[in-house]
Amino acid sequence: MGIGSEGSGGSPLLSFLLFFATLLSFIHSVPHYRTKCSLECLALCMQSGTPTASICNCPVSKDARNCTLFDANLKNVDISPTIPKTKSEYVDAHMIRVSIEAQPAAFAYIFEYSTISTEPDNWSFAGASAKPETVFSILDPCRDYQFRVLIVVRNSNPTEIFEMIRPQPIPVRLPPFILTQQQITIEMPRVTNPNSSEDLKLYVKWTLPSGYIDGDIYSYESPALYPIQCSTPEGEIPTPRIEIVKGGGRLAVWLPPSVLEARCRMWVEVRMLPRCVRLEPFNIQKNIEIDCSKNANLEICNKEANPVCLESVDVSGERGKAKITWQPPAQPPLYYHVRYGPAESKGVAPFVTWQLAAKREVRVDGSLSTFSLDIPEDEDFGVQVNDGGEKVQSLDEAPDTVTEEGQNSQNGANASDGRVADSHPKEKKKMDDDDVITNGE
Repeated sequence: MGIGSEGSGGSPLLSFLLFFATLLSFIHSVPHYRTKCSLECLALCMQSGTPTASICNCPVSKDARNCTLFDANLKNVDISPTIPKTKSEYVDAHMIRVSIEAQPAAFAYIFEYSTISTEPDNWSFAGASAKPETVFSILDPCRDYQFRVLIVVRNSNPTEIFEMIRPQPIPVRLPPFILTQQQITIEMPRVTNPNSSEDLKLYVKWTLPSGYIDGDIYSYESPALYPIQCSTPEGEIPTPRIEIVKGGGRLAVWLPPSVLEARCRMWVEVRMLPRCVRLEPFNIQKNIEIDCSKNANLEICNKEANPVCLESVDVSGERGKAKITWQPPAQPPLYYHVRYGPAESKGVAPFVTWQLAAKREVRVDGSLSTFSLDIPEDEDFGVQVNDGGEKVQSLDEAPDTVTEEGQNSQNGANASDGRVADSHPKEKKKMDDDDVITNGE
């Protein structure tokens, strides 16, 4: 809250001289047309005997009709010899609440406002109320404003039903132009390609300072990232990129995969510049820490997790055309790994193992559950389907294994008779150390 007689943020003497020099020229300036219409409606309502203005049906007119009934009264309106106590506060950067002490015999209060330094005699309608207070919005929070009050008073003399409270400056007390740490968040990288050596991408996000809108921000500058405790040198980390979004902004930060090798702490900052010169620029700063040894649940830390073989895979087809079908898991992954290639058996019944002699690998979109292959005839062939979402290892790290009795993750195929079928479905087979297809325990 601010007392209206206080300064408006600059030199008190300069503000007073400026205000006093312009006071006489606009104290009787023409009210806004909406003000005139409100005065006319409320005055007629009072003269009709209505006990209080709160029950008057006086909607604020939004057209430019002429409300001239009381023009003569307004030209000779009495200026109150005393200045009542006034209060003002910025609800936010674009909303101001003003109030004055209640005045004797007042029926209603009509508020107007204008800018002091640019158009002091160009008054705008702020609001009408039975109470001596109102809240109004402003377009430019960087300007200094003043307000005045026209009062509809109960008076036996019908020519003296208006009174004016002379203009009062509104001290400029904008909301703090700062961000709390709760307004600055980190969006950790998501794994879209577990086997890729591409950089990781994370975001540092922020909202606007409380009480401000996008138009109050001039720009952002000087994005920077400083490794504090990282195995990756500062020169290998690209400069973050500023991205402006509705209601705030974000920094896109690219990090090399090497940051996952050990604990990495970084300091990120960017400078927010306000449009209003009354406000000081603000440095948005955030500490980032990636430590897979302590936060193994982070998605990026699961990049090298073991593959998950699907429970059920069926193989069918004819004439060298194989169709692989599987049952999707409850939460489908981003993609599946399908490994296939010529297969060879090892061992003797009931312990027989199958191994992919020369395997290939393709990636299938997670929305699919079938895949077709062209395979050579008269040749044993093997296939394996892995849930390749976020836990798939590279091809040379994951063993090819399956379960038993029709729930194989990997199946052998013999195309010598033009059909594709399970190879040795009833035989017990043991697991080799490398790339094996096992039907057994």
